[in-house]
Amino acid sequence: MATPVLLLYGLTCVAPCEVSELERAKLERQAVDLLAKKGFEVRPAPPDAPRPTGGASTLGNEDVATLMTSDRVVALDLERDGRTLWITQFVRGVVGPWAVDKVTCSPTDTKFECPTFERLLIAGLRPRTALDVDLVSALRARGKAVGKCIAEEDRVPAAERIFGRVEMDLEVMPTGAVRVKAIAPARVAKASLGACLKQAMEAIDVGPYEGAPIPLSVPVDL
Repeated sequence: MATPVLLLYGLTCVAPCEVSELERAKLERQAVDLLAKKGFEVRPAPPDAPRPTGGASTLGNEDVATLMTSDRVVALDLERDGRTLWITQFVRGVVGPWAVDKVTCSPTDTKFECPTFERLLIAGLRPRTALDVDLVSALRARGKAVGKCIAEEDRVPAAERIFGRVEMDLEVMPTGAVRVKAIAPARVAKASLGACLKQAMEAIDVGPYEGAPIPLSVPVDL
């Protein structure tokens, strides 16, 4: 199994920040070490990558990890007084934040401490399970592709056209991939319509999760 990739947006702090760059760098290093110990390949966010947090964010309510081609994304944001640190985590296959935690820090003239930082950072790394998979949204997102398949079928001569209900038996794999196990009736499965629907469904990626494959039956009315 490939090592999961985690993209880390480094610690921000609005100027004038009361925490030194050195102390902020130490906290970032702590985060990298903790994440690496949890089995992630930690990569820094590209300098030109849009930040998913803060007032200047342009990403909105999106699947941030998928947009950034990573399994997870973590962003660290420190308020300028140095007393409140926000840990925002995103997971591939999930729209919007996966976890948002508030850490209370204690900046002084000699040190900068955030006592609950490690616990809350690790808590946000909880595994994604089958219960976290939003199949409705995933199917809705493929509605346009299914509509194209149906539109193509509408161009077939009436004597050859397929009418009625089509049933697709799907299996959502723990990798996030979707497999079409069967399409009924059999004549649809053998026709170009069946091939088009199969391609549309197997283009879905709900993101990885822990657990058994999820069976799913999807009806399409023609």
